Amino acid sequence: MKEDPKFRFAFRGIDKSELPNKLRSIIVENGWLPENVSYDADRIEFRVCSNGECEVKLHKVEGTTLEEQSEKFFSDLLRDESVKYVKVVLNDNTAKIVYNNVDKYPRYQTIDVAEMKDGDEVVIMYRSWQSGA
Repeated sequence: MKEDPKFRFAFRGIDKSELPNKLRSIIVENGWLPENVSYDADRIEFRVCSNGECEVKLHKVEGTTLEEQSEKFFSDLLRDESVKYVKVVLNDNTAKIVYNNVDKYPRYQTIDVAEMKDGDEVVIMYRSWQSGA
């Protein structure tokens, strides 16, 4: 059985108390959840962790593959300039975005990229900003 894609990411410049609203707005604005629905665990699971990271787990939606959904969700995160970094768990559904992006951020990896295996969490995007920029 294939594992559902799981993303972790953080924002810059967003107060911790505002994280739930920011996370929900990304999910709703990009069509992952209708505006009038507060939560749909059959489609997408999301939460704000105590360390300030946001966690999203995608579930299979009729008419698309989990790999396609992973690519779209990653693209949605890239468009939001307040997203500081994105980590994803490597599996069959995330392999394409992992292998296309993991080598760009070697200093942020907690594992040896050459020895990655399913279940490893890797950084696939990291934005650094200079103060005052």
